[in-house]
Amino acid sequence: MSARKTKEIAYEIVRSPRTTADIVVERDGRVTVRAPDHLSDERVEDIVEAKRYWIYKTLAEWRDLNARRVLREYRNGEGFLYLGRSHRLLLVAEQEEPLMLKGGRFCLRRDVVDNGDIAAAQSAFRDYYIARGLERIAERVNYYAPKVGVKPAGFDVRELGHRWASCSPAGRLAFHWKCMMAPQTIIDYIVVHELCHFHHLDHTDAFWNEVDKIMPVYRERKEWSRIDRRKCGLFTHDATLYSVFVPGLKKAEFEQLDEVFGQRLFKALLWDGFPQAQIKRMLEACRVMRFTRSSNRSVLGSMNDIRFHIGWHVKDGSGLTGVDLARLHHRLNRIPFSAVGYGYPVERLREYLED
Repeated sequence: MSARKTKEIAYEIVRSPRTTADIVVERDGRVTVRAPDHLSDERVEDIVEAKRYWIYKTLAEWRDLNARRVLREYRNGEGFLYLGRSHRLLLVAEQEEPLMLKGGRFCLRRDVVDNGDIAAAQSAFRDYYIARGLERIAERVNYYAPKVGVKPAGFDVRELGHRWASCSPAGRLAFHWKCMMAPQTIIDYIVVHELCHFHHLDHTDAFWNEVDKIMPVYRERKEWSRIDRRKCGLFTHDATLYSVFVPGLKKAEFEQLDEVFGQRLFKALLWDGFPQAQIKRMLEACRVMRFTRSSNRSVLGSMNDIRFHIGWHVKDGSGLTGVDLARLHHRLNRIPFSAVGYGYPVERLREYLED
């Protein structure tokens, strides 16, 4: 591995007996160029330069997501993802295991966090995801391997740093324990993706053709956490986290976004049964829209969580065109957030407008 820099883009070159070059922005923000052994450093630099716009765009998205990362406190009511769904945390006095999922709640033994040891709580969740992953992912590997026509030498679930999964030259698979936060359909995609690497170690058209044979909808699952931000808007009230999602925005609507948002906010407040006087007050407060940057990590982290829920509902349903906005809106504003005392945004907004 060698480190290089070209016109303000720092990157690492990882060489192997592959046939094509591939550029990846890792989950920790590093830019890695996976290059064939025979490719010169000068040629690699030309490839990086040709992909300059894509690299800048991807790094900007990474910085945006990194800034919105949620800092866990492990308190009652905090939400944790498992198989694509958010489960609220309940601290309990006694139970056999440090962490269990019961009745739709993550039950964490109180003594794990009583001494303020966040690392112990993190370890409890990591161990839980690893144990469940060894069971569930093994089942999916055994199901898809014959369809792909390969026989893995084995697999494990562990910390993989910046990678979701990997396939070793010896035929062993490894999956990041955080895969268990994703919906089952996405876990299936990750499994198929790695199994297809037995046929092609790179990401050429031949590789994606193999994936397509097994999972024709792989493109949608590959982009499971992304919604086309150019056509959607998420508006969140910073004091209450009450949110309004506006899909399908057209270019002309951005020129009159305050009016478009006002209409959607009016509908949302009606759906939630707010009285006319409170609706009028809220619309008046949001009448003028200004664009600025925010450094409030608590709000940004909550918005990132909301964006995940939107992505999951959209992908799990029939896409943006078929999403039930009233149902989606109802769910978004009934997620407990630590930033508002683990209350529901809709209830916090009622209290805010009654003051």
